[in-house]
Amino acid sequence: MPVSSGATPRLDEIDLSEHAVAQYRERVRPALELAGARAELAQLVLNGQILVQPPDWTRAASPKPFYLVIGGSLALPLARQAGRWVTTTCLVNATLTSRRRQERQQYKAVRAAGKRARRRAHW
Repeated sequence: MPVSSGATPRLDEIDLSEHAVAQYRERVRPALELAGARAELAQLVLNGQILVQPPDWTRAASPKPFYLVIGGSLALPLARQAGRWVTTTCLVNATLTSRRRQERQQYKAVRAAGKRARRRAHW
């Protein structure tokens, strides 16, 4: 396949890493074998949209130059490697990272404290 000299990757220039396929399988389709998960993800890549900014829900720890977003709930960060673009991982909107889980717990604790304060104020 020819490699484009442009800065923005094309969908046909994207290679799936083993890690991205494994994460897709674990987070989206756990019943599939790895080969099936790779084939399914390869088909989804053809329908993706390449963005410069990560989706708001990703909370990327180490930003990548481009993100392949599929359907608004799946994001594949892209990194340049040997003249091609490689997916570094597979992020799913429903996936809670430990950081996000901690933020959610803090948010719930603050809300609960506010409710308790309002109940006490009505006494």
